[in-house]
Amino acid sequence: MTDAFTIKNYSILTSFNGKQIYLKLMDTVTHMVYETSVDNTELRLSLTLDDVYKIVTACFGEDEGYKVGITVRSGLMKIKFHAIVGGFLKVDFDIMVKEKLMTNDAQLTLFVNQMEQRHETAIEALTARCDELQRMVKKLEETITAVSSAEIEMRVNTFVPLSTTSLSIQGDIHLKADKIKLLFKLQKLHLTSFSLVDLATISNGSLKDLSIDAGGNLKFVSLRGIEGMPKLETLVITNAASLRDLSCVYKMSLRSIKIVGHCAFNMNELKTFCNERKIDLRLAEVLM
Repeated sequence: MTDAFTIKNYSILTSFNGKQIYLKLMDTVTHMVYETSVDNTELRLSLTLDDVYKIVTACFGEDEGYKVGITVRSGLMKIKFHAIVGGFLKVDFDIMVKEKLMTNDAQLTLFVNQMEQRHETAIEALTARCDELQRMVKKLEETITAVSSAEIEMRVNTFVPLSTTSLSIQGDIHLKADKIKLLFKLQKLHLTSFSLVDLATISNGSLKDLSIDAGGNLKFVSLRGIEGMPKLETLVITNAASLRDLSCVYKMSLRSIKIVGHCAFNMNELKTFCNERKIDLRLAEVLM
């Protein structure tokens, strides 16, 4: 008769031929194999070998009243059997099992098995992670869909959809400029008739086109803060006679710049920068 069991990380095979009990245990983590055959002479129990085998299988099967403990030290496995037979008779005995010595072919097989085990474990972990990421993406998409229908107050009693892609702002009285960064789909922004000194109060991570009509505002002297628009590609500046600081622009990756009207900055410096970066620069005296 032959029986198979699994306890923790051990795969166990037992058999009984009437004269000997055969035990084979394999550690499914290290793939080390332990194997032995025992008879009544070695066990020294006042029980028949058939009864001993029944106790062994009951312990490996973890039946009620039957327990087994497995420890390994220096290549030697100790299996401790503890049984309460019939609810009153205690039987305790140990079986020592040596690690099975392997040939070169067996060692190669062990190495391959270990590699496969690590590979399977890594695949399982990655699969679980991918499933979790898919759930997170789905939840995020649902959240974005819900948020997209919301509106944000840009001025007192003036609301703009969070999902807007184009925005035109005239004047900065009561303007909540810090809210512009929340417009997560914004592509185009047009500013006119404002009294800002620079762009430090305005930022947006998706903006690509920025058009500024200073309207003759003499306070507007710098583009400081434009770095808060990292995806900006096109910049149009109109009627900004006092604008003299473009230093922040020289750190950005723009594709085109258009200047309409006179400005106070060094035009030759801007032309050199645009030539070196192959930026399309257009200059005009009046708005075209």
